[in-house]
Amino acid sequence: FVNSEKGVRMAEEKSGVELSKIFDWYKDDFKDGGPLQFINKRRSTAIPADAKITYQDYDWALNDAK
Repeated sequence: FVNSEKGVRMAEEKSGVELSKIFDWYKDDFKDGGPLQFINKRRSTAIPADAKITYQDYDWALNDAK
C-alpha cells in the first residue's frame, strides 16, 4: 500500500506527498513519528521528512460494489 499510488503519491512539485485519506483519519495512531516515519520504514523509496503532506480524496466506489 505504501509503495502504490493508492497509498502514497509524490506531488507534482516534488516537494510534497499526497497520502491516502486513511492516514489523515487515523493520524492519532501515528503519534510516534507521524505517518511519514511509519511509511518510510515500509517504503522502498523514502519520503523527505520536510515534505509537504496533503491527502488524496478517498474513493468510496469499492464500498458500493456488490
